[in-house]
Amino acid sequence: MFSFRDRETLWAVALGVFGSIALWSYLSRPAIDVRSSLRNLDKPLAVGEVATVGSSSAPVVLVEFGDLECPFCQEFARDVFPDIQARYVSKGFLALQFRHFPLSMHPRSRALAEAAECAQARDGSDWLLSPTFESISRESGIDPSTQRACDLDKAVRLVNADIREGTRYGVDSTPTFFVAFRDRAGLLRIVDAFSGLRSVRDLQAFITRAAGCLQHERDNPCVPRLD
Repeated sequence: MFSFRDRETLWAVALGVFGSIALWSYLSRPAIDVRSSLRNLDKPLAVGEVATVGSSSAPVVLVEFGDLECPFCQEFARDVFPDIQARYVSKGFLALQFRHFPLSMHPRSRALAEAAECAQARDGSDWLLSPTFESISRESGIDPSTQRACDLDKAVRLVNADIREGTRYGVDSTPTFFVAFRDRAGLLRIVDAFSGLRSVRDLQAFITRAAGCLQHERDNPCVPRLD
C-alpha cells in the first residue's frame, strides 16, 4: 500500500519526465517555419538581368534572394559558396544568381542593393564574391549613401524587379534559395526551395537532384520540393 510520501515521489517523477519531454520539444522545435510561406514553385523563375557568378548557360542554377546587410547571407558567401564554386561553378555545371531582397529591419540594405547594381553595371558580378559589402563599396569606389557614379533609375528598377520576383514566390526572409535546372526552352524550373543556411553536403544533394531532374525532364518531370 502506497503512503502519502510514495505518492508524492511518483508525482514528482512523473512531473519530471513530462517536464523533460516538454522542454526537449520546445528546444528542438524549428525557430521559424519559413517554408510555409513559399509558393508558386511550379512556376519558372524569371530570366532577366541578374547578377550571376558562373556560366550563363549552366544547366543548374542556385538562386539566392539575399540582403546585403544579412549576416547569414555573408556567412554563405564566406564559408559555403567557395566550396560550391570550386566543385561546380568553375566546371560550368552550376551558376549562382543573386537577387536582391532588402529587409526593412536593415536600414542600409536598400541603398546597398542599388549600389551593388551600380557595381554590376560597371564591373560585372565580381562584387558577389566578397563576403561583406563594405569591401565592395570601398573597392568599387561607389558611395552607397549617395549612389554616385550610377544610373540610379536603372538600379532602382532592377532591385524592384528582384523584390517583386521574391514576393511572387513568398520569400520573407534571407537568405532564401531556389535550386533550379534550365529546361530545353531555357526556363528555370524549380526543384528545391529552402530558407536559411545549409551545409555544403546539403547543397550537393540538392544540386545532384536538379541534375537528375534535368536528365529525365521529359520522361519523369520532378515535383518542386520544400526543404
